[in-house]
Amino acid sequence: MDTRPVVVITGATNGLGRLAALDLARSGAHLGIVARSQRKVDELRREIQQVAPGTPVDSFIADLTSMRDVRTAGQRIASVYERIDVLINNAGVHAFSQRITPDGFSEMTAVNYLAPWVLTTTLRDKLVAYATRPFIAFNPQTRFFIGYGILVVSTTLLLVNNYSSGFTENYREGDVVTRTVISPADITTVDISEKEKRRAAAREATRPIFNFDSSRAESSVQSFRSGWEDLKKRVATGQNKPQLWNGEGGVAVSRAIISHNFDDEDLDRITNLIREVGAGYIYDDNDADRLKQEIVLVDIRNPTAQMIMPAPRTRMTALSAARRNLELRILNLQGWSQEQKTALASALTSLIRPNVVLDQTATATAQESAADTVNSVAISLKRNQVLAREGDTVTPGMLAQFAAIKSTGHSGKPWHNLVGLLLIVMAVYWAAWKFTEHRGSGSSLALSKRRAFALVGSAIVVQTALMRVGFTFGDGVAARMSSAPFNDPNIWNFAIPFAAAALLVAMLVDTQLAFLTGIITALFAGIIAANGMNKAIFACLRVIIKQVE
Repeated sequence: MDTRPVVVITGATNGLGRLAALDLARSGAHLGIVARSQRKVDELRREIQQVAPGTPVDSFIADLTSMRDVRTAGQRIASVYERIDVLINNAGVHAFSQRITPDGFSEMTAVNYLAPWVLTTTLRDKLVAYATRPFIAFNPQTRFFIGYGILVVSTTLLLVNNYSSGFTENYREGDVVTRTVISPADITTVDISEKEKRRAAAREATRPIFNFDSSRAESSVQSFRSGWEDLKKRVATGQNKPQLWNGEGGVAVSRAIISHNFDDEDLDRITNLIREVGAGYIYDDNDADRLKQEIVLVDIRNPTAQMIMPAPRTRMTALSAARRNLELRILNLQGWSQEQKTALASALTSLIRPNVVLDQTATATAQESAADTVNSVAISLKRNQVLAREGDTVTPGMLAQFAAIKSTGHSGKPWHNLVGLLLIVMAVYWAAWKFTEHRGSGSSLALSKRRAFALVGSAIVVQTALMRVGFTFGDGVAARMSSAPFNDPNIWNFAIPFAAAALLVAMLVDTQLAFLTGIITALFAGIIAANGMNKAIFACLRVIIKQVE
C-alpha cells in the first residue's frame, strides 16, 4: 500500500509551482500535476526524477480557463486517487489586457478565482474523506458523540470570559488601562491593600508609651557622691601614685577635687546642681520625633499611674539641652579654676541621663492592638461589571479591584466556572439535539436529524466566534469615540447579537432550525457580553420578531 501523501497541484510547470513540486518530491509526496501542456509536464517529470528518483507523478491535462475542463480534470483526479491529502491551487495569471474565455468570463477571474473553486468543489468529497479518515473506524453513534464533544468544547472555549483567569497585567496608579477589564464572576473579598493602609494609620495614631523614672536624678547624685567618697578614702591611705576618678574625666577630675580638700560645701553645691538639672522630664534626642504627638507617660515606680501628656516636647527637656545647662551652671561655680571646671563638667555631664524613655515593647503592643480593631474593607464585584475601560487612568480603587480578580483567579474559582460553563453548554446542545430529533416534518430542508443538528451546531459555533470578535471590537471602537452615544460600548454591543440573530434567521431557510439557532446564539451572547442578560433578552426578542415577520 502506497503510504506517500497525495498532493495535487495546479500551475506546477513554471515559477513557484515548479519549485514547490520539486520540494514536495524530495519530501516523498505522490504528485498529481494539473497543467495545460503535456510536454511541460513531461519536462517536469524528468526533472523530478533527477532530484527524487522513483517519485510517482501523474498528469491531468486541463485548460483552467474552461470550467468544463476543470470539472472533468477534477472528476478524473477523484477516480484515480482513493484520497487526497493536499490540494494546492497555485495556478494564476495576470493579464495586462482584457481577455474573455469561451465561458464568457474574464480570463483572470476564470483562472484565479473560478477554477480553484470548481476544482476544490469537485474534489471536496475526497478532501473531506481524508479529514474524516480517523473517524471511519467508529460506528455512527460514536462519530455522533465525537462531533457533539467537539461542538461543546469549541463553544465553551469561545464563551470562557477572557478576564477570568487571564488577567496578568500589572498596573500602577496613574497608568493607562490597555484593555477593558470586566469582573469574571460575583466576587466578594477583602481589600487587603486598603486594610493595611488603615492598619498602618491606626498604628501611627496610637500614642507612644514612655516610662518615667523619677529617681534617676537622685541615682546620679548618689553615683557622684560615691565616687567622691571613694576617692577621699584612697587619698587618706597615703598612696603615692596618682589617684584616678572612677567615672569620666580621669586624673583631671581627681586633681580638681583633691585641690579643694574634699570640701563638703563643694560636694553639696555640686550634688544640688545634678539634682536640679536632672529633676525635670529629660528625653533622649533620638526620641524627639515620637514626642510631636500625645504620649502616654507611665511612672515605673507606680505603673498604674498613667497620664496622657499633650505636646510633650514643650514640657520636657532634651538630653543635650540638659547637659549644656549643667555645663553653664558649672562654669558659674565660685573658687574653681577654668581647667578644674572643664574637668568637673566632663565628669558630671555623663551622669545626666534621660528619665523619660520610650517603651518599645509596650508601644508595639498598643499599636498592634489598635491595628487589630480595624475592620476588613470589603470589595464586592458583580459578574460582568465593567471595572475599567480601555484608556482609563488607573486609580487606587481600580488597583484594589484588579487585585481581587487576580486573587480569585489564583484560588481556583475560574476552574469551577469553566466546569459549570461546560455543563451548561452540554445541556444546551443536548436540548438542541432533542429539538432537532423531534422537530416537525413540514420543514423546508430535507435533512436527516444528524445533518440538521450539525447545521445548527456549526452555525452556532461560527456566530459565537463572530460575536466574540465583535464584542472585543465594540469596546475598542467605543474607547476611541469622543461623542455620545458612540462612546458607549453598549451601543455597539447591543447591535452585535441583534445582527447575529437576524443573520442566522436570514441564512437558514428552515424556520424551525433558524428559530432554535437564533435563540441559542442570543443566550450565548449574554454569556459573552458585559451585562449580558440584557443583551440576551433583547436578542431573543429580535429573533422572535424576525420569525414572526
